[in-house]
Amino acid sequence: MEMIIYKGKNRPMSTVPYLDFDHPRIKKRESRRDKRGYQGSDLFLNTSACHRGYCGYWHIIEDRLILSALAGKWVLDGEPVFADWYSGQLLIADGNPLRNTVVTMYEREICLQIDSGIVVAESMGKLFGF
Repeated sequence: MEMIIYKGKNRPMSTVPYLDFDHPRIKKRESRRDKRGYQGSDLFLNTSACHRGYCGYWHIIEDRLILSALAGKWVLDGEPVFADWYSGQLLIADGNPLRNTVVTMYEREICLQIDSGIVVAESMGKLFGF
């Protein structure tokens, strides 16, 4: 699951911002498999539960989308990167998790509209009338 620090809180996102795989600081990780073929703490990231094989960790800093770290098959080389390649919506969980749901859902969702890495609009909504 993608995570983002927004307004000082670490929050899950239901959106998966795409990566710029041609960016010089986003690199494919060299294999770290043990003799059984497992990749230790990255094992989950190589299952069908995470078909992309990586998870991103993001920040919004001064209305800019920043890629802070990557886990799994891709790594970020060096300092965090301004994600100027991304345009689209980010859906960010807000409030308490709802109980008795198959997938984790939250009371509200923050929707950020991103244009070339810049937050251009923000809205808040309740999920399914809860």
